[in-house]
Amino acid sequence: MDGAAFYDYVLETFKRTDKETEVYNSINDVIDTLIQSYPFEDYKFASKQLQIAAIGDYTISLPTDFLSINGDITMKDNDLTKPLNNISREVFQEKHTDIYSTDPKTSYPNDFNIYGNLIYLGPVPDSASYVYFLDYSIKKTTVTSVTGTVPFTNLNRKMMKHLVLASLYNDLEEFDLADKHAALGAAQYQILTDREQKNVHPFVQQQYRDM
Repeated sequence: MDGAAFYDYVLETFKRTDKETEVYNSINDVIDTLIQSYPFEDYKFASKQLQIAAIGDYTISLPTDFLSINGDITMKDNDLTKPLNNISREVFQEKHTDIYSTDPKTSYPNDFNIYGNLIYLGPVPDSASYVYFLDYSIKKTTVTSVTGTVPFTNLNRKMMKHLVLASLYNDLEEFDLADKHAALGAAQYQILTDREQKNVHPFVQQQYRDM
């Protein structure tokens, strides 16, 4: 469904034509939450191949459409494939202080950390030929009345409608209606994620949280 068609679909229940801006805001809020709550196939990008620019570099810029990582980063060196450990910023800073020195020790990287739209590698890679594969969820464009397909409506438009209504009614402080539609939306979400999980095992299902 395009933006205008989905807006009309929501208004079949919502009825109020004076809240067009709020409806589209809720649509976009729900899409943002869904994209970040589960690695849906429509928002994955097949492994992006990244490399450092030169020996001595230890950061790689994230793709411009990066939203969130799915899984880990894998390094490939000819026939060797090695998964890197995703560690917290604090642990990375403590473990790899050497990367900031003027003459750091170089080696196969073991760890990575994402911070400030950069991938930090530690230890500093001893070769610029290593290739790093990144699986990630992509950002979406803002839904308006003139956009193409509204994300997720091709998978479960009823889920989208109920979650958008839950968001709208919550903002209007009509909490009984918000809770009703949140429960209906969560039930449809469960159906959708169960189906996705069968297709993409072993991804672990994440619980949708009300907006």
